[in-house]
Amino acid sequence: MRTTACGGATVHVDPTLLPSRNLPVCKLELTLPLLEQPASLAAAVEQTMQSGAALFERDASPPFALALAGLEHCGYASLQRLADRLSESFAAYFPDSRVMVVVCDTDIAKALGQSLEKRLKERTKIVCIDQIKVEHGDYIDLGEPIAGIMIPVVVKTLAFHGREGDRR
Repeated sequence: MRTTACGGATVHVDPTLLPSRNLPVCKLELTLPLLEQPASLAAAVEQTMQSGAALFERDASPPFALALAGLEHCGYASLQRLADRLSESFAAYFPDSRVMVVVCDTDIAKALGQSLEKRLKERTKIVCIDQIKVEHGDYIDLGEPIAGIMIPVVVKTLAFHGREGDRR
């Protein structure tokens, strides 16, 4: 199954990094209480990066798209804590990757992308888009920017039919 959407107008992206095709998705479910507990946030981010490192090539640029879901509202301090944990963990698990892709389901991409870029400096370029809902195991294609601010995204969800008589 495929769906097409456009990332919101608050994206953070270097257009030279696009298009990018067939990026696998790892999803990190976030809540406001999780963001306010540094140890819990660090553990959740660590687990997601560890999963990504086990499944995908560590030196790929990017190795996968990190989907952030569940944040209805995110204040400045919470966003900075999130950027700290994401940048530290990504650098630790993917030291040779030069591109980090983050897909947000809410409107935080520009601020988060700028915060990540500040922390990862010149070593890693950031593609951060918002208003896209994806699930762990999906694949995404990121197209070239439209009007310089919107990114077309194709979400590909794999679906398998069971054999007749299988109970699942």
